[in-house]
Amino acid sequence: MGTTTAVPRIGRRLVQTVLVVAIFGKLMVGAAAVPARIRIGGIFAHENKIEEEAFKFAVMYVNEMMPELLPRTRIDYVINRTILLPEFAGIQAVCHQARSGVVAIVGPGTSSGVKFSNAVCSGLHIPHIAPTATDPTLANREFFPYLLRMSAPDSVQSRALVDLVTHFGWTHMAILTSSDDYGIHGLVEFQAIAARKKWGIVSVQQFQTGNDVSIVNATSQLKYIVGTGVRVVILNCLAQHATRVLQQAEHLGMTRKGWAWVVTDGVTTKNTTHLTSPVPSYLQGLIGTDPDIAQGTLLREVRQVWENADRSRFPHAGEFEVESNFGQFFDAVLAIAHALDNIFRDGHHIEEEKLECCEEKRPWKYGKLVLEYLKKVEEDGVMRRLRFSGRGHPNNPSYGIMNLLCSGWKKVGSWSEDTRLIMHNPVRFMGGADSVVDYVSDLMNRTLKVVTIEEPPFIFYSEKDEHGRPRKGNDRFYGFCKDMMEHFSKHLGFKYEMYMVEDENFGARDPVTGKWNGMVRDLVVKKADVAAASFTISYEREQDIDFTKPYIDIGLTFVLSNKIEKEDRPFKFLDVFEPNLWLSILLSTLAVSFFISLVNKLSPSGYHGHFVQEEEPTLLAEEEKPAEIKEKKKEMVQMMSLNNALYFAVASLLFQGGDILPKSGPGRITASLWWLVTVIIVATYTANLAAFLTVSRMDTDINSVEDLVSQKLVQYGTVQNSQPLSFFESSSIHTFETMARYMKVHSTLTMSSRAGIEKARDERYAFIWDSAVLDYVVKQPPCNLRTVGRLFGKIGFGFGLQKGSAYTDAFSIAILQARESGYLDKLKEKWFGGPCGGADLELERSDFTWHAFTETLESLGGSDTCRKVRDRYTGECHDQNSATTVTNDKMDVSKLLGVFYIIYVGMAVSVVVLVVEWVVACMMAVDQTDPEAPKTFLEAFRKRLAILERDMEENWFPTLAKRRRKQQELKDSVKKRSFSRSSSRSADFKNSRSAGSLKINGNLPDTVIDTSTKV
Repeated sequence: MGTTTAVPRIGRRLVQTVLVVAIFGKLMVGAAAVPARIRIGGIFAHENKIEEEAFKFAVMYVNEMMPELLPRTRIDYVINRTILLPEFAGIQAVCHQARSGVVAIVGPGTSSGVKFSNAVCSGLHIPHIAPTATDPTLANREFFPYLLRMSAPDSVQSRALVDLVTHFGWTHMAILTSSDDYGIHGLVEFQAIAARKKWGIVSVQQFQTGNDVSIVNATSQLKYIVGTGVRVVILNCLAQHATRVLQQAEHLGMTRKGWAWVVTDGVTTKNTTHLTSPVPSYLQGLIGTDPDIAQGTLLREVRQVWENADRSRFPHAGEFEVESNFGQFFDAVLAIAHALDNIFRDGHHIEEEKLECCEEKRPWKYGKLVLEYLKKVEEDGVMRRLRFSGRGHPNNPSYGIMNLLCSGWKKVGSWSEDTRLIMHNPVRFMGGADSVVDYVSDLMNRTLKVVTIEEPPFIFYSEKDEHGRPRKGNDRFYGFCKDMMEHFSKHLGFKYEMYMVEDENFGARDPVTGKWNGMVRDLVVKKADVAAASFTISYEREQDIDFTKPYIDIGLTFVLSNKIEKEDRPFKFLDVFEPNLWLSILLSTLAVSFFISLVNKLSPSGYHGHFVQEEEPTLLAEEEKPAEIKEKKKEMVQMMSLNNALYFAVASLLFQGGDILPKSGPGRITASLWWLVTVIIVATYTANLAAFLTVSRMDTDINSVEDLVSQKLVQYGTVQNSQPLSFFESSSIHTFETMARYMKVHSTLTMSSRAGIEKARDERYAFIWDSAVLDYVVKQPPCNLRTVGRLFGKIGFGFGLQKGSAYTDAFSIAILQARESGYLDKLKEKWFGGPCGGADLELERSDFTWHAFTETLESLGGSDTCRKVRDRYTGECHDQNSATTVTNDKMDVSKLLGVFYIIYVGMAVSVVVLVVEWVVACMMAVDQTDPEAPKTFLEAFRKRLAILERDMEENWFPTLAKRRRKQQELKDSVKKRSFSRSSSRSADFKNSRSAGSLKINGNLPDTVIDTSTKV
């Protein structure tokens, strides 16, 4: 019994000992895997003390104030200082820290610096945290795979700015940014949303930045903004740059009452080091967005420790607010500490590794592990709870709306994705104003001199009204441009006096003196402030005057009289189809003829094939009369010969039908599809012929600029010293160069557009002018003109102003507003109508109507002409009564390509059916009981093939067969003659031998001797 109880006790003790040793060994191994020290890196700008001290303070706080975090590991740091906007210096800093063996890098503070630094970090697989970089492009995980951000991207801030601008009802503004990545990309989303809302971003300006803030100069950009008339400026740059820019704005009067400056987080979150108390007057009234992130549970505790920190270690302890960028850098270090702690607690092992940038070496093998644990961190922080989204930035960002007063920044509202904008307090703008008007015109209460020129429908001039009463002042003028001036006068607050240009010219430069005439001269000599008319914007004119944005986009076209005689051509009816389409129809007709004739010979069910393959062998076997068989065979062979098949195809095309129809299955399939094709072709031709002949009554053979140049019946020209003439003279296109030479050599230029229009009405003359004017003219009585061809030389009409005029931008903005609001469209409807329409021309009546044949064309898809035509300005479709251009485009093969597909696919199907017929015929011919019938399918096929071969030789090519028979007969006759000669020689030889033998024997008769002697 003693022995049996001792064994279990010994076993239990042994097991307990092994377990203790194993657990102790595992703990020892785990303790050995956790490093005693680990390094992290920090990159900071030289002048930015707040970020560097926040980084150092966070490392101290984790090592000394949070013993439960990394209990067996102490964090050391490696710091590099760079210039404000680092490029190569930032890359060098990362390489230095990589050689030091850091496991993660924090900083720098700018988006530009982060981009350069992360290029190296991603290559070496070192996790990189950017506490304050907000450039939206940093969210691209493909380009920045090892980057995490502590701040939301600027695209979120842009949405907050949009809501803020909407709250104040502003629709016009200017944007001023720094030229670095932060400035350029920070408001991209804002501009996109503004465009969708149709806000007027009058100007987007950028100023250069550098390491030395004192050299920043945005004076020229600010002056331009002042000239636009906007009073709301969105400023996106860093605080040190913003202070410099606003100092310069103060000298231009842009920080007084009536101005609003909206700034971004680059100013609001870094203000402490760049503001003095009290706040300078040129800064008071700023309003902007500040990341609303001081919500972490550690905020109060960290603030208390910071305020009581040892100044020997932290010289600026208590001076910086924890709620600023300080907290962002603190949370970055805290996130790294939590990630490392979780790695060690999960039993993972990492080792520091000194990496070289310039050597081909594998990246840090633990980098991906550290990055994954950083993304999983979810702990309490100073600014917010530490948690990263899938795109590498904090979740649920929010912003405070800040207003800078004399005492500092004051929170007046808040914004988040969920609640949007909520304002808590009123805002004080620049100069203490409670509100700001976004746009103020410098034209207010001014009187402008406006020069114009008569050009219906843009400007009409009349000294008397419809009742004969005299008109005075601006009442003498009316039209499209006059209504525009009235509209702008009311909205911009100016008065104007309109007068006619003395020499009735728009403006052209004298090639000898270099001086301008017309309206351009009045602007150059400052006689007029504005030129309001159908004034073409051109490069040459813009060298000496300014133009507004175009109020209408047009081009050049020409008008012709409807009564110009045309050259008659007897075969004009063929012009309906292009030559390639006629050729395709001809080839298809020949192809169908040949194919139907071929399958008639090959098919066992065709006239020819059935008789030769089925009936003729049976009749011969029954010993019928050969003459009757031959006569019937001749009849069957001719039933669908090539001649008859061609006649059938042509007759079908002409809707007449043939005398003989195909009998075989493949032939019937082909014929049926050919009938379908002919119906489509004939219907299309008929409809297009009707349209073509009708349009021919409306025009000559001139349907384009190219047609105009290539003919000699009609002269053409434009107004001398005009912009259209300058277009032709300066063009490098051969057609336009030819036209310019023609107009000069033949003296076809007119003195005015009115003279050119009258000449086009009365003579064989094509007048080239602005399409808007000519479209109006053709709609006016006596309705005997029409525009021809498409637009060329695309141009625009605008208002002209003096060079460097302060009013140019104001008028341009007013024009854009008028276009976007639909006001100009209403003016077009008012002034561009008329009693004449494109389809109401004085034409000779025919037996059909325009509506009928256009409806037919639409149903067939055979013509581009339809009851609606496309507007050349807007691309919209309008009723044909408003059209001024009609074309007679020819049909080409591409528009009927499907028809030819039908017939050729049908032929392919017929070939398949033909093969099936042969197979069935061969199977039906097999008969095991009939001694003369084929016993197998292969034997039947060979027999039928032999019949076909003999038939091809006798009936397909009879001339060739006849020639072969003659040759064979000749060979046979030659053989017979040679055979008869050889036979006679053989007989003579035998006779001579017999005679000799008789003579020797002495028994030869006399007669034989005599005979032999004769021979």
